[in-house]
Amino acid sequence: MLRILPAIIAGIVIEWYLQFPLVCLLVALVIFGAAALAFSFAASAKNLLHFGISLQLLFISMGGLLVWLNDTQHQPFAITKKYADSAVVVATLQEPLVEKNKSYKAKATVQVFVNDKLQNVKGEIIVYLQKDTAGLMPPLEYGSQIIFKKPLQRISNAGNPGGFDYQRYCAFHGLYYQVFLKGSEYETTSVKVITPFNQLLFDVQKWVLESFQKRIPGTREAGVAEALLIGYRNDLDVDLVQSYSNTGVVHIIAISGMHLGLIYGLLVFLFKRAGKSSTTLWIRAVIILATLWGFSLLTGAAPSIMRSAIMFTFLVLGETQKRKASIYNNLASSALLILLFDPFALWDVGFQLSYTAVLSIAIFATPITNLWYIKNKWYRKFWQLNTVTLAAQILTYPIVAYHFHQFPNLFLITNIVAVPLSGLILYGLIILLAVSFIPLLADGIGFVVKWCIWGMNTFIEAVSKLSFALIDGIYFTIPQAAVLLLCIMATSWWLMRRSPKAFVAAALFLALFFGLRTMQLVQNERQQKLIVYNVPQHAAIDLVQGSYYQFIGDSILLEDGFLQNFHLKPSRVFHQIERVDTMPKLVLANNAIQLGNKKIIILRNDIEPTNSEMVAADMLIISGNPKLKLAGLLQALKPQIIVADATNSRYKISQWQKEAETLHLPFHAVAGQGAYVLQW
Repeated sequence: MLRILPAIIAGIVIEWYLQFPLVCLLVALVIFGAAALAFSFAASAKNLLHFGISLQLLFISMGGLLVWLNDTQHQPFAITKKYADSAVVVATLQEPLVEKNKSYKAKATVQVFVNDKLQNVKGEIIVYLQKDTAGLMPPLEYGSQIIFKKPLQRISNAGNPGGFDYQRYCAFHGLYYQVFLKGSEYETTSVKVITPFNQLLFDVQKWVLESFQKRIPGTREAGVAEALLIGYRNDLDVDLVQSYSNTGVVHIIAISGMHLGLIYGLLVFLFKRAGKSSTTLWIRAVIILATLWGFSLLTGAAPSIMRSAIMFTFLVLGETQKRKASIYNNLASSALLILLFDPFALWDVGFQLSYTAVLSIAIFATPITNLWYIKNKWYRKFWQLNTVTLAAQILTYPIVAYHFHQFPNLFLITNIVAVPLSGLILYGLIILLAVSFIPLLADGIGFVVKWCIWGMNTFIEAVSKLSFALIDGIYFTIPQAAVLLLCIMATSWWLMRRSPKAFVAAALFLALFFGLRTMQLVQNERQQKLIVYNVPQHAAIDLVQGSYYQFIGDSILLEDGFLQNFHLKPSRVFHQIERVDTMPKLVLANNAIQLGNKKIIILRNDIEPTNSEMVAADMLIISGNPKLKLAGLLQALKPQIIVADATNSRYKISQWQKEAETLHLPFHAVAGQGAYVLQW
């Protein structure tokens, strides 16, 4: 499996980025399959090499075919091909409604009327239902159907530099459209389409949530309990999640292999004295696997939990047949099975971190443990717990730095406390559910669990507030992260095997890494940009010069909150810039900005530029939804481009766009087209 997996991954990546047509993939499969078959009958070493190469190319072609077949847009009945704006849509909710600030949200499958016939289409949509004045949840649940004619909106990115690619994320899950519906814009049908097994999972999830909310005092504590046991994150406090992330223990509230391992350990303990007969082993295997897979499906079947479920399945089946399994082969086998089912899981951060963490532990935990021999049994176990945490960081660091741009300095301290405590909490939650039919006992256990969670939260938040707890603002490109990972692996091989070749490889990779970083730093020092951000209902402009930026916009965006962290921080990390109040080579007037030889006019609200500013400009930025007519201003300013920021209404933007078209001027609306970046 270790030989097959890299080729499959290569095929998945190549097909996604190069988009070969189906015919090419099928031809490649036939050619390489025939070549492998032909060379397999030859006995010479040369032909054996050709057989191996042909086989790898065959697996690469298979990886590409997996991507093509799983890409919804290639299906003949894809929603992107069958849907038209005027179509009547019948949406079937695929999950219970989730409450948001101003709406209720759910994923839904879709049927559309094509030529007066109701037709199923491939792909799902996200439905947002507006809250009424009382905030009551609509009488809809899993399987309910609604019908509406409001046009679906394409899911798009905010388009800010360095931002999360939400559009691609949704596409990987077969989601391409969304719709926001008021109560008067849809009707509920009497039809209900459910799958009994899914209904059972949602019923169990609902029972667990109600039990925790009833038995565990405290909203924040109940939210952590829900996330820790079944991966339900909608009730988590946002600031608390950030604290867990900053201290390196976010895996505790993000369902992972650790949770499944704890449940597996509990089941093994319960069956410890069940006997070793063949019948007993098979009964044990069926019960353990049913529990593990039921728990995995209940928590949403994320890649990290599926990795653990598949690996434990191999382990349990091997024990049943009294055979030991290879951890590396198990890892490769589980990854291959997941990718065969969903090749887009390769881009899932949980998938990447789960496999690199387990691989890192498998490779490095024992060598690190052996660095220090401890006679005392309990001290030795404490050291082993730390070595597992240390080992997991070795291969995951480049991935964490690439995706999250930070590194928790105190991860050892927080994991020493949080991991064992979270294990006790998990077992306490299971016991709470088991005795939930005894109210007095369940309330007592809920009270104890509540204070355990409170203690864990308090400790994590206290550590998170320490000034040295986190290195923030790290930015790696994909090549840099890949080279750093190869450097770590080569260095590790050299240290463990004393291989001169590994030392040379590590030195070369390290030199290449620093070369790439140096090139990036040089580029950063030379950058000069004006960035008009897409922040809904807010004005935000960064003037970038080298490693610094000056901000112009709404004061609320200066606060360290969600708006800044989600919309602006990724760009500043991407550009590796720090804020200053003033910058050289920059002149600010009431409505004008002079950037070197570039002049920008900002039209805010109803304030017209002064006579001194009514001269030719390179760029006009419209902000604050002004009521002024542009015709006269455009003739005086003669800008090369007009940019409307996210504070303007769609109606005004459409009017201005028409005026710009009549004058043959480029027009950019950040709300629909993403941030605008001007090099100066």
